[in-house]
Amino acid sequence: MPTPIGIGVIGLGMGKAHARACIALPGIELAAIAEPNPARLEDLAQLVNTDHGAKAAAQVRQIPVFADYQDIIRNAGLDGIIIALPPICIFLRPRTD
Repeated sequence: MPTPIGIGVIGLGMGKAHARACIALPGIELAAIAEPNPARLEDLAQLVNTDHGAKAAAQVRQIPVFADYQDIIRNAGLDGIIIALPPICIFLRPRTD
């Protein structure tokens, strides 16, 4: 079996549907999430439980979660990132530190 494509999602408000799609698609792995609100991860896990069962929901709870989007970019080793933020937030500027 080929190695799955590792995808990260920044923002589980608007990105919850994208994260669910990554979980459902064969060959795609939801490999990291950037979301400062821990309740949104639990919301995602509950939706995944409904969609795919308790085992899949438990796997969602094990996905690395970063509170800061910079950390997912630097540390997750992803193949791609979905930026699911309101337009006003899209103008992310890299820090200089």
